[in-house]
Amino acid sequence: MYAVGTIEVHDLGRHVPYDECLQLQESLLNLRLRNLISNKLLLLEHEPTITIGRSGSVDGLLCKPDELTSLGIKVIECNRGGKAMLHLPGQVVAYAIVHLRQLKIDVMQFVHSLEFAMIKVLAKRGINAAMIDHPGVWVFVNGKWMKVGFVGIAVRRWVTMHGLALNASVELSMFELIKPCGLSPSSITDMVSLLQTEVDIDWIKRELAIQISSALNVQPVFISDGFERLLFEALEFKAVR
Repeated sequence: MYAVGTIEVHDLGRHVPYDECLQLQESLLNLRLRNLISNKLLLLEHEPTITIGRSGSVDGLLCKPDELTSLGIKVIECNRGGKAMLHLPGQVVAYAIVHLRQLKIDVMQFVHSLEFAMIKVLAKRGINAAMIDHPGVWVFVNGKWMKVGFVGIAVRRWVTMHGLALNASVELSMFELIKPCGLSPSSITDMVSLLQTEVDIDWIKRELAIQISSALNVQPVFISDGFERLLFEALEFKAVR
């Protein structure tokens, strides 16, 4: 049995394969639909992967698929909202499997909660970020808006999956492989570029967990287990039920 009003936070580490994490989210979502587990927040960094959301297509790629294969980059279609997106080390990803009806919020309130959480984390490092008329989190740099935080979710019977991605310390040139969210690659930035100094990924993960929990009005419970262990437990739980 889980405690109502909490969210269990799992740090899954670095270089997490996207397809395996997608399978994990699906398993957790199905368990959450049946009220068998608590709300979950998964924190991680992916190995280099391009994902194409429900409103995207291969037109969002700026190079041929075989070029991506030669670079070791997978292209995966998924059920989140949005277009083409790049995941890579140095980008902090937070996937939320939460029951919106039990939290008494709607889908747009949830999306804005994720955006607001990123804005609060950035503010703690002295970065002034905002929500504008495009999804995600933006900063105004040298006369133009640049995107540093991304949101894309899926919802099934009021339970969410997917979530946010915050560029902390990434290889920005890799965004030239796609039209990220339908945008020009030159409109993407990261925290290191904005601060001109290194950032602490572990600190960013913990602060995101705290700010997301606060925005959703739940208490974070930090769980010590890795990706493989959580995947095993989710699949085992599903099998015995």
